[in-house]
Amino acid sequence: MPHLPQCRQKKYEMCEHYDYLGSRRDGGFAEYVAVPDWNLMELPENVSFREAAMLEPLSVALHAVKRSGVKPGDTAAVIGTGMIGFAAAAWAKALGAETVFVIGRGEAKRAIAEQIPGISYVTEEESKAIQADVVVEAVGTPQAVSSAVLLARPGGSIVLMGNPSGDLAMEKNVYWRILRKQLNLMGTWNSSYEKDEACDWTEALDALSKKKIPAQALITHCFPSEKLMDGLELMKNHKEPYCKVMVSWE
Repeated sequence: MPHLPQCRQKKYEMCEHYDYLGSRRDGGFAEYVAVPDWNLMELPENVSFREAAMLEPLSVALHAVKRSGVKPGDTAAVIGTGMIGFAAAAWAKALGAETVFVIGRGEAKRAIAEQIPGISYVTEEESKAIQADVVVEAVGTPQAVSSAVLLARPGGSIVLMGNPSGDLAMEKNVYWRILRKQLNLMGTWNSSYEKDEACDWTEALDALSKKKIPAQALITHCFPSEKLMDGLELMKNHKEPYCKVMVSWE
């Protein structure tokens, strides 16, 4: 099959036929797994296995924040308090945003946000006065998209990152605000990777090595392998607030 234009440009995340372990190909929970050398990255000695396990979601969040065009001095807002939402906020701060807000539905995730230096947690009600240069939507619901449009200043940028669970409808007044505020609305998908070249993954690994991103603060739970189902049940039933839930075979 001939390479698509985006593959020739090394933008593999936009390939129509992409697949890898963990997405469209199973195998990540196997005891052993064979992968091409091209997929391997050497870990610095000061990056733990737990931190390294955060590379994929951190790279996804970095990709989204870079798409937003955030620059030093900006005000950034992230809607959503999942792991990638918090990671996007941490990246916005690391890339120079002066003020970074994370918007959540209530108080449950505030304690997690307080572990991430330089960001402010606000509830939906408290966020109404915010006008942000860049907004990252990390929920995937009509309400979150509408909130992003309200939060963005005129001429601002919105990155849609949240995965929807169903069809999304847009109210006419929200559409009008996009037009009248001349907002830049864009999507983001996955992350960039290129062996031995600068990409989202190498940037994320460098940031972990230099402790620019508080990966440990994002890991709220780590279950031993024999309690894997407990971790899955925690996430399914939301028994308590969590950010990143891990399983360890150590």
